[in-house]
Amino acid sequence: MTTHAEMLTEAADGFFLAAEHGRSDVLKALADHAQGQLDLRAIVDPATGRTPLHVAVANGKTDAVRVLLAAGFPPDHESLPPRQNTAYLLAKQLGAKDLVFVFHQFTIQQIAVNNVDGVRQMLDAGVDVDVTDGNAQNTLLHWAVTCSASDVLSFLLQCDGVQQRKVMDRLNAEGATPLHLACKANNAECTRLLLRYHADPLVQGQGSGVFKARTAIDMATSKEIREIFENSKQQREQQERNDAKENGNSSIESSNAASELVDSDKSHATDAPGVRRGSGSQRHLSEHEAQNQKLLLQLEEKDLLITQLRKTIEALVVESQEIRKLGDERVVLDYVRKLRDENAILQRNLEDAEEHIRVQQDQLHQLKSEIRKSVVVQHLVCA
Repeated sequence: MTTHAEMLTEAADGFFLAAEHGRSDVLKALADHAQGQLDLRAIVDPATGRTPLHVAVANGKTDAVRVLLAAGFPPDHESLPPRQNTAYLLAKQLGAKDLVFVFHQFTIQQIAVNNVDGVRQMLDAGVDVDVTDGNAQNTLLHWAVTCSASDVLSFLLQCDGVQQRKVMDRLNAEGATPLHLACKANNAECTRLLLRYHADPLVQGQGSGVFKARTAIDMATSKEIREIFENSKQQREQQERNDAKENGNSSIESSNAASELVDSDKSHATDAPGVRRGSGSQRHLSEHEAQNQKLLLQLEEKDLLITQLRKTIEALVVESQEIRKLGDERVVLDYVRKLRDENAILQRNLEDAEEHIRVQQDQLHQLKSEIRKSVVVQHLVCA
C-alpha cells in the first residue's frame, strides 16, 4: 500500500513529467493536492538544480509555465552551474518570446494585487525594472500607478535601476509618464511618491492624444494634487536654499545648524498647506467636505475592485472543482504513474530498436564480406 510520503514523492515527480508534456490540467490538480503538504521550493532535480518551471520553459510549454507560476513555483530559483539560470533567463536565452511574455504578464499581475514580494521575486529572476508591456510601452511604474499599487510603486522607485535609468520619466505609447497617469487619475498617494523620488514635473506629453504638449499638473483636476505639487516645489526650493547656505558656511557648527534648519523647514512645509488653506472656517469646512467626497469615491472604487477580485476567485474555484470532478488525487497520481510507465516502455523500445539496427548492420557487413570473397573466387576460376 502506498504511504503518504510515497504519494507526495510521486506528486513531486509528477510535476516534472506534467511540465515536460505540457499537461496544465494535471499541474493544476497536483498543485491543489500539494497545497500545504509540499514545499514547492524543494521540488528540484538534484542533478541539474532545475525546477518544473525550468522543464516547462525548456520544452516550450506556455500554459504549463503560466500554471506553475500561479501555483507558487519560485521564478528566482537558479539551476546548478555551469548554466545557473532562472527559468526566465532560460526563456530569454532560447529566444522564446511567448514564454518571456508570460513572465512579464505574471509580473504585472503581481503589481495589480500590490504584491511587493511577488514583484521582488520577478526582478530577482531577471526581469528588468524598465521592461515594457509591448506595443503600449507601459513600464512597471505605469502599471503600478494604473493599479494604484502604492506599496509596489514605492518599492520600484527605490530600485537602483529605476533611478539610474530615469524610468519614472519614460513615456508610454500614449505619450504619458507615470506622473501624467497619476495626475489624470487624481491619485494623490502615487503623485506624492513620484515627486518624492524626483519624477520630473516639467516633462511634456507627446503623441496626438490628451497628453500632447501637457505637463502632469495640466492633467489634474483635483485641488489636492495641485497642493501636492506646490508643496513639492516649495520643499525643493527650500532644499536648494539650504544647500546653498551649507556650501557657503565654512565651519562644522554652521553646517549642522543648516541641516537642522532643513529638517525644520521640511516639517513646516508639510504642515503649512493646511494653515494657508484655513484662512476662513467656512472655506475649511467646504474643503473638508470635498475630502470626504473624495474618500467616499475611493472607497467605492475599492469596493468595485474587491467585487471584481471576488468574481475572479469564484471563477478559479469553479475551475478547480471541475478539475476535481475528473477524479481525486489518486487518479491524478495513477495518471502520472502511467505516464512514467509509458516513458519507460518507450525508452526500452528505443533501446531494442537500436540493438536491432546494430544486428542488421553486422549482418550487412558479413554479407558484403561474403560477396567480396565470392567475386574473388570467380575471378580466380576465370583466370
